[in-house]
Amino acid sequence: MMYPRVNLLVKSEQRYQGVVSHRFIILCGIATTVSVVVLFGAISLVRYESAKAELITARSTWELMEPRYNVLMREERGLKVNRQVLNLFDGWTESKASFVELLECLQDTVPENVQATRFYVRGDGGSYEYATPEDMSIVYDLLIEGLCIGESAESDVIKLRKELLERERFKKTFELLKLASLRKTGENKREF
Repeated sequence: MMYPRVNLLVKSEQRYQGVVSHRFIILCGIATTVSVVVLFGAISLVRYESAKAELITARSTWELMEPRYNVLMREERGLKVNRQVLNLFDGWTESKASFVELLECLQDTVPENVQATRFYVRGDGGSYEYATPEDMSIVYDLLIEGLCIGESAESDVIKLRKELLERERFKKTFELLKLASLRKTGENKREF
């Protein structure tokens, strides 16, 4: 015979048979989540307050330093302009020819049978707007007229031009050296 089963335990008295109850697990999960949120909130608040204090300090420092900074920026602009002017003058000085050196170089180069009848140097300053040192460079024109007497008069004049082109002082000063004319004026006489 089968007897009906009767449960004599009240629902509130029933207990979980495992190591940890469901209620404990849920309460621990909620407590952990709340603790993590509170911890991150506290850290964020500390960071915010620290950044706020740093901002206040930086603003007060900037108020003290701003006039000095503005003066420094003006001085730096002036220094930049002064450097540019000095560079322009350096370019001008570099391109300026020393006529004493040019005449000594010419005197050393000219053969004995060549006589200069006219010597003319003209310098052109180029443009009047100077942005780079090259703008301030002076372009020189040189005109030499003369006579050459001798059997090899023509070749001596051509040799003079070639030797002048090879001289470093002439290379720096003149971009171009050309023989404009060479005329025969006698048996062994040439005008250039």
